[in-house]
Amino acid sequence: MTQGPARRAVVAVLGVLAVAAATAVGPATTAPAEAATASVPTYTESPDYATETFGDPWDYSNTADQNTDRVGYGRYSISKGHLIGTLERSTYFSPVETMPGTLPYGRDGALHPIDTKRYTHLSVSMDQPYAGRQIAISWFTCAARSLSCMGGVTAKVEKGNHVVDVDLTGKSVMGGHVPWTGSKPTLLRVQPIVVHTGESPSGKVSIDWTRLHGGSAPQDALPAGDYGTFRVFARPIAVVDSPNPDQGKDLAAGQRGRSWVLTNGVAGRGVTLKNARFRSWSSVGLTAQNAGPIVRDPEVVFPVSAFDGKQYHWLSWSMSYDGAYDLRNAPGGGKMARLVWSVRGAKGLQVSNDVLTFSGANATPVGPNESGENRIDLAATNPLDETMPKGSPGWKQVVTSLRWDPNEDRGAAVWHLKSFHLRADPAANGWTRIGFHDAAWTAGTTAKVTVTRDGTTTKRVLVDGAAVTKGANSVPFVLGTLPAGSYHATVTLRHPDGSTATSTSAAPVRMSAAPVGAHDPRGHDQAPAATATGVTVAGWAYDPDTTRPLTIRVTEAGRVLATGTTGLTRKDVRKVHPDAPIGSGYRFAVPLASGSHTLCTTAVGAGSGMPETDLGCRTVRVP
Repeated sequence: MTQGPARRAVVAVLGVLAVAAATAVGPATTAPAEAATASVPTYTESPDYATETFGDPWDYSNTADQNTDRVGYGRYSISKGHLIGTLERSTYFSPVETMPGTLPYGRDGALHPIDTKRYTHLSVSMDQPYAGRQIAISWFTCAARSLSCMGGVTAKVEKGNHVVDVDLTGKSVMGGHVPWTGSKPTLLRVQPIVVHTGESPSGKVSIDWTRLHGGSAPQDALPAGDYGTFRVFARPIAVVDSPNPDQGKDLAAGQRGRSWVLTNGVAGRGVTLKNARFRSWSSVGLTAQNAGPIVRDPEVVFPVSAFDGKQYHWLSWSMSYDGAYDLRNAPGGGKMARLVWSVRGAKGLQVSNDVLTFSGANATPVGPNESGENRIDLAATNPLDETMPKGSPGWKQVVTSLRWDPNEDRGAAVWHLKSFHLRADPAANGWTRIGFHDAAWTAGTTAKVTVTRDGTTTKRVLVDGAAVTKGANSVPFVLGTLPAGSYHATVTLRHPDGSTATSTSAAPVRMSAAPVGAHDPRGHDQAPAATATGVTVAGWAYDPDTTRPLTIRVTEAGRVLATGTTGLTRKDVRKVHPDAPIGSGYRFAVPLASGSHTLCTTAVGAGSGMPETDLGCRTVRVP
């Protein structure tokens, strides 16, 4: 995901834009980023589906922007910030996709259906070689993809490099003519050009970006950027970094002392194979090949003691294979996995629905907010295959055995299982930190951070109007008098132009009360001493829960200027506070420009009490 004028200037729309129900917006030309001045009109970027849902617009700067296995009648790849496709027959790509009979994960449309009230237009910046053609946008409201649940619209598209903006609320002319408005699509297809009957097209289409957006004004079709005669400012992109599922306790690490990161035999100790031939351990993981006696049913059996499926419900894995993505029931096909387990007190095995496993870069998409593994919340939906008997216990039980079936390929498929995890929700005693960032940060951004206990609707405001810095930000969440339980965090960011964006953590944090006797950091700051290049801050601090040095943080208007640590000998402090370590003092320089500055100093705790203590704010003038 790339933001800013440098990238967006390549799609300049000059003059007055007039966008009708489906109109080509204009040619793509180069506009210097510095062309915009204070005198040109400015607009706020319209909200779009990918940015608000995934924190990552479809600008094809990473492999998560488009799964190139989920295309039709052509070959697609992502290269140098573009989605490149071959024009063969009725070629299409699917920005939003789902498949019946599968267990959805990642960016699957079944998990992220489109809100047709909020998103009403689709704009595409593309370069294609045919004149006098149409672009076709189609959607499905059922996983079965039957014509009865299909709708779609078309629009004129020009030869060369143009932006086209399509009003999806127009008359539906495809399939069962399902209208966009009021529907809930889980699959969206884009056919860059409609092929004439009997025609065999050739050449390539190059797509710079795609936006499923909610605006009706001409500039709403465009992403943020400098367009010479006007400028579009980026909306915030709120991303909650913590809590997240990867922070939860790992089953294998807890039971066996080591996670299943299967790059060597030590990590894979106790893992066994059936219907597969072991080949090697390496940086790509456990490599094996389908073998008899049942070639199309390889199994990876994990050694586990009985565990609670309600607790360990975050499944994540990284796996790849040699060859192409293929679902045919034939050699080279069957690229789908299954999770298989047994439950205490139940007869027979529990079998999950098919888990699609994609090829190449699509196997584990790399995006700004992806963890490097695929992930499924087994407690969020019923993961069982639809052929399982009614009343089967499913996942949220005491699980007594666990296996992963990598594929159903009838051939001698070679596959590589790099990692496999079952994790619990993140947990904390007494306090934790809510981490977040703005992927489209601009100076003056502020944040509101709230937490909500699962099963309730009451929000606890942690901060409101707090200054947001570029990169990582965090605020403490202290349980205090709140009841123990699982809490989701929600972050709302606001840019100076008034645009906002909200995101909620993928996982809750399970909070329990702080241990009895927990203490908060203690300390005192001295008046900063001005120098020729800034100030020197000094004082003392310690946390009764630890003897380790504490981090001291100096901020101005919410921005961190410098950090230091305690460690200087302070016998005077120890006389007054016998529980303080001898090295409770600190002194370090803070570079500052000339002028007046108000500096705030904070001692960051290391124990189980309050996460930090404000030591005070002082104003100092630097010569």
